[in-house]
Amino acid sequence: MTALELVGLLLRRWYVVVVCALLTAVGGLLLLDRPPVYYTQFEVVLLPPNETVNPNTLREDPYGMVPMAGLLVEEYNEGHHPLNMSTTETTLYGEGLTRGERVRMRNVGNQWLPIYDHPVIDVQIVDPDAARVESEAARIAGDLDRILDRRQSELHVRPRSRMSTEMAPEDVVVQQITGSRARTAGGLALLGGSLTVVAVIGVERLSRARAARRSRPPEQVAAVERELISQR
Repeated sequence: MTALELVGLLLRRWYVVVVCALLTAVGGLLLLDRPPVYYTQFEVVLLPPNETVNPNTLREDPYGMVPMAGLLVEEYNEGHHPLNMSTTETTLYGEGLTRGERVRMRNVGNQWLPIYDHPVIDVQIVDPDAARVESEAARIAGDLDRILDRRQSELHVRPRSRMSTEMAPEDVVVQQITGSRARTAGGLALLGGSLTVVAVIGVERLSRARAARRSRPPEQVAAVERELISQR
């Protein structure tokens, strides 16, 4: 089918084009009128004991704190393992979520071979309420700190030899996520146009098939029906 034939078909089946355009417009109103969400991402870093022989810095640690960070994540999530993605750059709002939180180890590997080489916990929060995002960030950081203290108390670790946590960044940065209206509108227009062409071609083929059946002699139609019945 040439472009000129397609244009003629669209003009001939204008009512299908109108219906598809209305459906696309309704979809655009629903998607473009969505309220913004608020998002934050920060890291909770485990620091080695603050002793003279081992300053409280982010250098390579001899204590192997990665397993402890994993225990904190495991206990906070109550045994539920966050979904591993193909990259650590994925975000909750990018996955289509408008409300939720995620606490996981920072993975420097991939989806199939995760590698956790630093005691760093990645925290993400998304919610329609900016104040709730900020309060949830403080709560999660506090919960992780309390879990660490309890774990070390159970092991009878003396205060000077205890690990500690630090938020990075220290102040939570809450972002307003609205998405790109231009990209959304362009995607809808492309999707709506493609569906319109498919619908018009489908209606045209259906109409031709019906016209062909009507033009057949009754004897031929009856023979075709008997053949179909015998094949069953």
